[in-house]
Amino acid sequence: MDTNTMSRDEKNRILKAHGYHWQKITRDMLDDNDDFQTEPGWYLYSSDNRNVSVTRAFAEIERGVAVVAAEERVAAEAEEAEQNRQQEMRRWRDRMAEIIRTQGTRPDGENRPEGKVVLDTSNIYGGGDWFAIGEDKIWYVRNNGMDGDNWSNNNVRTGGAGAIGWYGPMDTDIETVLLDLAADKVPQIKWF
Repeated sequence: MDTNTMSRDEKNRILKAHGYHWQKITRDMLDDNDDFQTEPGWYLYSSDNRNVSVTRAFAEIERGVAVVAAEERVAAEAEEAEQNRQQEMRRWRDRMAEIIRTQGTRPDGENRPEGKVVLDTSNIYGGGDWFAIGEDKIWYVRNNGMDGDNWSNNNVRTGGAGAIGWYGPMDTDIETVLLDLAADKVPQIKWF
């Protein structure tokens, strides 16, 4: 059913025929029920008084309530799994930065880390960070060029005000983790 070409009246006729109805919710009704989250306006309800969107109502009409509910449950589970995956990847990234910062060296002077740059979140405002995987060192570099940053702390030359960098010796485990993260994969290494 192509609802994009239907008029509002046609849509409402179909919705009504399948037990859906519109209800106007006023500020007074909300205040009487101590509901300060809902905005006043027109809301669509199913025959069993579930608040639904027009899109969901037509999906339920076409495929059935149980099918749409199952599809939404699967979609919600997939979204939660992706959020968990992203959180796990951030945890790995933060841990790699912490290892290099706490166990590595913060050299003096103006340095230019060499190697393959990965996980670069730097921006034109002087924020963000990145890793540089070199032949004998792995660098973690945090931009320090925003207004209000103490630029005298910088030890890495950039195209802007500079950054603060630390390096550790080449470590194949850290390299593997960083390359996995750069490939948008959760690392499978078991050492951390």
